[in-house]
Amino acid sequence: MGNFMKAKETAVKQLTGGIEMLFKKNKVKYYKGSGAFVDEHTIKVDPIEGGEEAVLKADNIIIATGSEATPFPGIEIDEERIITSTGALSLKEVPKRLAIIGGGIIGLEMGSVWSRLGSEVTVIEYNNAIGAVQLGC
Repeated sequence: MGNFMKAKETAVKQLTGGIEMLFKKNKVKYYKGSGAFVDEHTIKVDPIEGGEEAVLKADNIIIATGSEATPFPGIEIDEERIITSTGALSLKEVPKRLAIIGGGIIGLEMGSVWSRLGSEVTVIEYNNAIGAVQLGC
């Protein structure tokens, strides 16, 4: 399993660091922070890591918000025993069994990775479809 975990760590680093390298290579400036539209071509960004607020003007604006775990009443996410998809990428060993709440794209992707590494994976989904994009809901 050690080689699998090393490969997983390498893949995570490449994916998260790869976009930053592509941005630098192509002279794309990106901002990490909380943003709000001023108008259809202007956005204000309050940086996560401190610093001055930026006011940006562009014909096209890409907003990459990432994903956020849906909290469940009475369940505390500790990123050790009860984890988010981010925590799943940081696990140091392959869990024997793993239950994933949410059969969407992220949940199935995490389940697929950990299953290939040797975990017994169970996916729990409230809706009547797994892995499907439901439009207009």
